Amino acid sequence: MKLSAWVWPIVGLAVAIAALSFAFFKEFQPKMQSARNWVAYGDALQLEANKMNRAAERRQAAIDEVKRIGNEWQSVVETKTPPGNLDDGGISLAVNRWTLTVHAPIFANRLQSQVNQQVKRGGVTVITGPKISEPPMDANAILSDYFNYPAIKFPVVIYEMGPVSVRGNMNQIRENIRGWSTMRNYLATTDGLTISGTSPNLTATYNLVVVGYIRGSEVAPVVPEGNIGVPVQSGAQPAAGAGAGGPVPGGGAAPAPAGGAAPGGGGAPRQRPGLSSVSG
Repeated sequence: MKLSAWVWPIVGLAVAIAALSFAFFKEFQPKMQSARNWVAYGDALQLEANKMNRAAERRQAAIDEVKRIGNEWQSVVETKTPPGNLDDGGISLAVNRWTLTVHAPIFANRLQSQVNQQVKRGGVTVITGPKISEPPMDANAILSDYFNYPAIKFPVVIYEMGPVSVRGNMNQIRENIRGWSTMRNYLATTDGLTISGTSPNLTATYNLVVVGYIRGSEVAPVVPEGNIGVPVQSGAQPAAGAGAGGPVPGGGAAPAPAGGAAPGGGGAPRQRPGLSSVSG
């Protein structure tokens, strides 16, 4: 039987299709899929690399911001914090807490004296001057009640002194208000200013807040209430129950309240010398 002339071309076409199908599914398609996978993997790596670059940029920006804030805070420390010891007009919280009850009123009196001078800035007449609150006499409450520690993460004194009233002309009052921003060693702010009267006899009333960030890295531990005022030999450790704050510099015991009595005991009450606010 004679085959048609189309048989062999059809057979050849079928064989070619089979060969191409084998090559496509065996070689071409897997390699193309692999190539697409590699491209996707490369894109993912590039995306992660971009994230790392952005993360590095954010990290560097954060470091720069911390440095900037640190530099700004350092400028505050240099001009708006009291010295770290009593001799220079500041205070140290590392001393025995009973010693602190002696030092704190001295510190407050010196600040009151500074405030009394500051409130006269501009040549005004002081009608009602600011008054610094007195520190408590309780050795174990003085840090929390007066220096706001550890309620605030760092010791700080905050004096909300209420309304201050001064009299003068407009220029004097303006200079008086501005002068608080330059107060040495403390951050002083005013608000609620009201002015009454007729120039040149104007009366200005404003609220005053003075903040003092206390320097130092150590805070004395709590002291027991008993055995206060028991003397110890020079250079010796405190007597049992005298507290974990260590001996007072110079070897003596922690100061006792005037009269030699511990709180709650007998003896004369402890007297606190103090300065009055300026007025009139």
